[in-house]
Amino acid sequence: MQGRAIGLAVVAALVLVTAAAHAEDADALVTRGLELRVQGKDDQALVLFKRADALAPSPRTRAQVALAEQALGIWVSAEAHLGAALAAQGDPWIEKNRAALTAALDVVKQHVGSLEVLGGAPGAEVIIDGAKVGVLPMAAPWRIEVGRRSLEIRARGYHSASRATEIAAGRTTRETIDLVREDPSAPASGAGGAPPETRIVMQPDPGATQRIVGWVGVGTGAALLATGVIGLVARQSAVSSYNDDAACPGRGSAQQPTQCQDYVSSANSWRTVSIIGFIGGGVLTAGGIVLVATAPAAKTTALARAACGTSGFGLVCAGTF
Repeated sequence: MQGRAIGLAVVAALVLVTAAAHAEDADALVTRGLELRVQGKDDQALVLFKRADALAPSPRTRAQVALAEQALGIWVSAEAHLGAALAAQGDPWIEKNRAALTAALDVVKQHVGSLEVLGGAPGAEVIIDGAKVGVLPMAAPWRIEVGRRSLEIRARGYHSASRATEIAAGRTTRETIDLVREDPSAPASGAGGAPPETRIVMQPDPGATQRIVGWVGVGTGAALLATGVIGLVARQSAVSSYNDDAACPGRGSAQQPTQCQDYVSSANSWRTVSIIGFIGGGVLTAGGIVLVATAPAAKTTALARAACGTSGFGLVCAGTF
């Protein structure tokens, strides 16, 4: 009976390990994401869909990302991801759901318009609602969420210019900006090539290894705690079986029928498993949390100026099937 109890504990631990090993499977991530969407947890579902798309990119995973973004109101990215998914030809899942995906894209487009900025200075930064979306000159109009937006243009050596602009669905809004140089005698920012821009570079993360060890400890500790819970439940079941068996005289009796002694042995074995699970799990979990919390943080350093090219404006959106 004791060997059987230990065997069950090992099986329980293996189940936990197997579940963790398959957690990153793309199809499983999509399935879990869809379950979260049914529960109204679109933000959590979006995280799983993005992980699935990173593991195994496909029109289906891209569409799921877009649909979750749509539900969260991340319109620009939703439009881009839905458009990319619908561009796939011959994909069975896309063809099956093309009508619904097209209808979703039509809804998303009602929340997105285009912005074209003219004038300014070469290399000037374009900032919408406090976030940089690109630099001038523009290669093509940027896709922006509809509504009243705050537009600001910044260029080294120039006074910044800002204004409010209204983005309408399905239309291109054009804004012409004239920048005034801070020093009229200074050369234009475009002289001698594109204006420089400070680049922020991430230094090597000194705490990466410590954080990895910490998270491994937390995961192992969680598995042991789960085993401890299983042991506690199994012990209580053995105790209940002993108490319910009319042939069992009680723990104080020196003579115990065979089946009653089996109940006692099983209860003792599971108690040992539970104690080990709780103590070991608690120590590993607490130690892992301490390692993660005390790991040195990565630092960023502003490097010398370097020329930058035009970048596009990107947001993210999605839905569910």
